[in-house]
Amino acid sequence: MGEVIREKVQDGVTGEYKDMQYTQCKIVGNGSFGVVFQTKLHPSGEDAAIKRVLQDKRFKNRELQIMRIVRHPNIVELKAFYYLNGERKDEVYLNLVQEYVPETVYRASRYFNKMKTTMPIIEVKLYIYQLFRALAYIHSQGICHRDIKPQNLLLDPNSGILKLCDFGSAKILVENEPNVSYICSRYYRAPELIFGATNYTTKIDVWSTGCVMAELMLGQPLFPGESGIDQLVEIIKVLGTPTRDQIRTMNPNYMEHKFPQIKPHPFNKVFRKADASAIELISRLLEYTPTERLSAIEAMVHPFFDELRDPATQFPDSRHPGNGPKALPTLFDFSLHAPELNQRLVPQHVLLEAEEIITIGREDIERTRLTFQLLETDEDDYDRRPQRRRYEEPLAVKIRKQLLSIAESPLKRVEEEVAQIAKTVCDNYEDVALRNSFYDLSLQLVAEQPFKVPFVAAVVMVLNTLKSEMVQELLEKAATGINKAIVMGDWRQVKLYMKFLGSLQGLLEGDGVFSVLQDFLTKALDLQTENNEETIGPELVKIILLTIPYIMASSATDAHEKAASMIENTDIIASEPHVLQALVDPYPGNGKDDANAPTGFLSLLQKQLQGESANGWELFCLPRPWKMIEPEQQEALATAAKHTLPSITLPEVVIAGPRPLFPELYFSVYANQDVETVPPITDISSCLLRDALVDTINILDYNRNATAKFLIDIDCYFAPDTFVKRATPFDRLRDVEGDRSTWKPEDVAVDAVFSQLFQLPVPEHKLVYYHAVLTESCKIAPAAIAPSLGRAIRYLYRNVDSMDLELSYRFMDWFSHHLSNFGFTWKWTEWIEDVELSNLDPKKAFIVGALDKEIRLSFAQRIKGTLPGPYQSLITEEKEKDTPDFKFNDPSTPFAVEGQEILNLLRKKATEEEIQPTIDKIHTLAVEMSLPDPLVPSTDAYVTSICYIGSKSLSHVLSCIERCKERLLAIGPVSSVARRQIITSVMQYWKDQPGIGVNIIDKLLNYTILSPQSVVQWALGSEGGKLAQAFVYEMVNATVGKVTTRVRQVYLGKRVRGLNEEQRKLIEEAVERERVAMRELFTEMEDLLGAWATGSKDQAVEGGLGDSEEEAMVRQWGERWLRVFRRKFAVEEAWFVEAEKWVDNREGEDAAAGAGAEAAQGDEMKVDGGEGEGAVVAAADGGDGFQGIE
Repeated sequence: MGEVIREKVQDGVTGEYKDMQYTQCKIVGNGSFGVVFQTKLHPSGEDAAIKRVLQDKRFKNRELQIMRIVRHPNIVELKAFYYLNGERKDEVYLNLVQEYVPETVYRASRYFNKMKTTMPIIEVKLYIYQLFRALAYIHSQGICHRDIKPQNLLLDPNSGILKLCDFGSAKILVENEPNVSYICSRYYRAPELIFGATNYTTKIDVWSTGCVMAELMLGQPLFPGESGIDQLVEIIKVLGTPTRDQIRTMNPNYMEHKFPQIKPHPFNKVFRKADASAIELISRLLEYTPTERLSAIEAMVHPFFDELRDPATQFPDSRHPGNGPKALPTLFDFSLHAPELNQRLVPQHVLLEAEEIITIGREDIERTRLTFQLLETDEDDYDRRPQRRRYEEPLAVKIRKQLLSIAESPLKRVEEEVAQIAKTVCDNYEDVALRNSFYDLSLQLVAEQPFKVPFVAAVVMVLNTLKSEMVQELLEKAATGINKAIVMGDWRQVKLYMKFLGSLQGLLEGDGVFSVLQDFLTKALDLQTENNEETIGPELVKIILLTIPYIMASSATDAHEKAASMIENTDIIASEPHVLQALVDPYPGNGKDDANAPTGFLSLLQKQLQGESANGWELFCLPRPWKMIEPEQQEALATAAKHTLPSITLPEVVIAGPRPLFPELYFSVYANQDVETVPPITDISSCLLRDALVDTINILDYNRNATAKFLIDIDCYFAPDTFVKRATPFDRLRDVEGDRSTWKPEDVAVDAVFSQLFQLPVPEHKLVYYHAVLTESCKIAPAAIAPSLGRAIRYLYRNVDSMDLELSYRFMDWFSHHLSNFGFTWKWTEWIEDVELSNLDPKKAFIVGALDKEIRLSFAQRIKGTLPGPYQSLITEEKEKDTPDFKFNDPSTPFAVEGQEILNLLRKKATEEEIQPTIDKIHTLAVEMSLPDPLVPSTDAYVTSICYIGSKSLSHVLSCIERCKERLLAIGPVSSVARRQIITSVMQYWKDQPGIGVNIIDKLLNYTILSPQSVVQWALGSEGGKLAQAFVYEMVNATVGKVTTRVRQVYLGKRVRGLNEEQRKLIEEAVERERVAMRELFTEMEDLLGAWATGSKDQAVEGGLGDSEEEAMVRQWGERWLRVFRRKFAVEEAWFVEAEKWVDNREGEDAAAGAGAEAAQGDEMKVDGGEGEGAVVAAADGGDGFQGIE
């Protein structure tokens, strides 16, 4: 026996922890998603299989969730599961311990292929029938397997039992909830999936089963396509071309109907040896129209399987003919099926055995059969066609769906939803699995869908009147969740749980949540006293202030004085602007006297709460679903049991956690409108709505479609009359009478997205995520979102000159990216006057930069065609050329002959020794011309030739750089001026398409041909006009990002466990070396930009004008640049301070907290490759039939 491995595992059904031992572990299967091991459990010696898959920490494993709820003779059993840490940082593997089944249907089929025959038809019937049994069971629970294929059908050759496995692609399908269409292995993929359907049904499994059955009968796949389209061609060859109506049933949104008209190929010619019943069954399974396919249970009663119903039927041991035939496995032990199908599902002999009838004559059997017939013919209009089986959803699935969809429909009364969920859970209290599922899902909803916090709390409050002990269990789980989140520094989750507990204040004893808030305040005061620059204290105060409104909107009646006292005590921190606040101001004014002071979110919320306290806590935007209409329910809530809040404690040392904490400012793109379309900052609704929206947007970053849907439906989750009707035109808001709200739900939602897109110093997610959310919102509700985006763009453009420089470039990136998704259409005529402005004017610089980015996303002629006449001069003929001219082709260009010689030599892939004479010739001529550095003109000719050769594509230029790398690397150490000439040559060649030039510079940095200092010196050292060019900022920002990323990566080496003293010393030396280099780079930038900002630069203003107006503009650009990179340096220094806390605190953590902190540290210490990167260029070139903005 080999080594015995011991693991702490959870039971596959109950989830209870237990010890498991196993040995003799060997790999029996692997794929792109995991590895399967065969092992023996110790000491029983039972065979088992362990499936190991990499677990994404952001998601629950759907396969695990489904396998824990399915139990069926024809589905592989989950015995236990456990998690293991991988070798890499933050790798976690889920291990599923399952019963071991030695064979698969795929291997059985291959065996018959090798024997030059096909599988016996009795075996086909046996295996396909059992597969339908498994599908009928999972489909009854709403589960779709989505990967039916022979490889996923396990087989015990001795007993003939088939078991369905691999639920890695399975999903509980929810009506009207979109699903991915790229699912299911290709040969078995239903046609609606190939047509891109997202609202498909479990009938895709039926199609796959038909394909498997056909493959077993033929000995090869029926539709062996090599790609998605080829798969459709193979299907059409057999079934013929689908009609328009059939395509519509598969995917109503599919618009392309141009297919060659091919007649169907008769199935009896495909399956020449099959009997009529087999062909008829396959034809009913392989229907284009999903609703025309048989369901799994309908297929089970098909005459094809009648042979299995004969008690005398046996199946042969095909692989060992000498062993003789065997009895069929149990096939008809059904437990739950529609009554009208029982007599057909269950053969007569099984019915007799079940009724314990030992002997029965022919007459009695006939009488039983006649009874069934009489029952069927009671009504004249009885439909004899196979009927879809009626079944009731399992209770756990039903509760899950109800809770997940709570408050989402404006057509349902949320009070009734709340009462129904609470009653159903209470009535089934004894169901432990359902109870635990309710607890987990409730807390998951609180943590992942902030809009629903009041509604989940209302369910708990009603549940308290019915089964109060459940509420105590839920409170304990919530308190445990908060304590874990505090240890991990996940302050958002702490805040969401505290809102939830605040909503339950009415059913808590004593001070309830206020005692926890007091502990938070005490800790915040201690932290601020120690260091007024730290950011955890203000974060704790924010949690306090955002919890109080939910307490005051709860059923608690004694909270007014406590809330007022708490607000008064937080004033010392909340009302004082944080020392870092000016650093993240989105509108610093840039030298303008009328610049507005930044509005801190914390101080704003503090003032709003003080106003609400004085006005009796109206809080009219917060829903109060616990206020039941029926008087008896209201009375029950008032007299329900009270509970003690479990202990929630703050550790001595608290950490910032997975997200960097900086002062938060209130940013709005709808400020100062003549009609309010968003809450004014004097109304607490502005902060409450913004907080819930921002949390939703940032939590659901893995699903932009779901995020967009929540944003569109925002009015469902707040009190009635908070908003006007969706898509109400702006002009009609003036007609709203009285004190009714004029807030547009789409404006509030869009405002929240922009607040994150323009978050300083860094957004929480990559910028392209917020781009995608706005795009998806516009696609879902174009009539509502497009006008809102139009007004937002106009506001941002009006203020682009006073906006933080980094934000102005984020705006430019989003604007061009968004236009690319909607046909590049915008009302450019509104900005025609700005076309004549100086290139140094921020508005003109924005227009030029946006057009350049649009050209990158399409092509010059296309963009030029969307512009009015005055803009045409901005897109020159040179921009329309695919390949820029080679300047040395012009004889008047200095060193033209030599430049052409270098070009020809490089084209021929000549060696450096062959090129050197031409380089020497340029050096000689340069000396004769008294040029200061002969290496500069030779570098220019050499690099320009590389650019010309590589102009076809990025791969061409990279290949050329790779060949010439040695010479290019040798230039820098010899002459810093020549190294900068490399940049000049690249950018001069690509002057009309600077985006390509910036990309090449980035690659040259990767090769270390250029140094970060050389890029900074080239960009900032001369020509003040460069400061106004978007591509220059893009280049410098990317360069600085590379440096800071490199420093962080080196520093993270200190976190590796098990380093010896020498290794640690080497890493510390490398960290110090890299930090010194980073600081030197920022110091050089400070000097260069400071000179431009103060006007002390010797170089003349670009263009040689030098007048006071343009000098002032250059100074303004210098100030804007300086502010951005001072902030970036401050962020890096703050990152190191926080990183040192992690290193210092790591040793003292206990095992549980260490695991949580490790996960948090993995995010906190992650390396961001550049938060200011431009949008991903993946936009569709063309309109989608609706407006993107107006």
